[in-house]
Amino acid sequence: MIKSFINTVVLASICGAVFLTSSDIETTIMQEIGQGTNPYKHVDRSPDFVKRTIASISDDVNTRALKKRRVEDMHIYKSYEESLSQLKSCLRTICDEYFKSDEVSENYDRYEQLVASKISDKVNKLYNFTLKRGFRSHSIVTTALDLIDIPHDELKKNSVLLLSTQKSDIRSLNAIVKLAKKSQSRELTNLLIHELDRYSKSENFQHKVSDQIISEIQASPAATGSLLATQMSRFITKENYLKFNELLTKIPTESKVYSSIVGQIEKIESTNL
Repeated sequence: MIKSFINTVVLASICGAVFLTSSDIETTIMQEIGQGTNPYKHVDRSPDFVKRTIASISDDVNTRALKKRRVEDMHIYKSYEESLSQLKSCLRTICDEYFKSDEVSENYDRYEQLVASKISDKVNKLYNFTLKRGFRSHSIVTTALDLIDIPHDELKKNSVLLLSTQKSDIRSLNAIVKLAKKSQSRELTNLLIHELDRYSKSENFQHKVSDQIISEIQASPAATGSLLATQMSRFITKENYLKFNELLTKIPTESKVYSSIVGQIEKIESTNL
């Protein structure tokens, strides 16, 4: 059929990077069906038809390529997931398949840190993979959140980096705010600030950021030295400052958090007068 023939011509031009004009295709069609009586005269051979055919086939090719890449990415991720799960189990018992006896004996008093370091290295590789491939999955968020509470600063940092490659997620936001309340590491703190800023600029999450921060402060109102105390003002805006004003009635007046909130609220109120 002439449509099948056109598809073949178009596919060949796409695969071979040879781009035919509508005139070229018209000439080829005429050669194929002859100059006499045309049994395919009802077939649309207009330039618009050819363009639509090329676009349709190109879309099909791109869709198949994307699906293939998605399957490949998922297989690669699954290998990371399995390895990370096995490594995490090594925190509870010594794993001969991952650690040599002399390596364990030399680091026996810090065995958990040794395991956490290997997990951190693996998470960093997964982060680089997702960043390079643009791979997104709820499973990746789950993996990062499953590891983020392990007491190891570098692992926490790599877990947050991994979350940063994924779509905004309420589970991720909750974990980031909780981590911010306890963080003492400057590098980790800077990364958490960046992530909280990203969420606060999102239309779907900007109000959730302030709500989560307020919830965490109420749970530990006297916290000092944490991100929530030292960087509080950046998350108080004219849209949410009344929520923080109400929070002042529920936390100690001598706390650093209280002073930070008061200072920013006064600044906002004076600017809006």
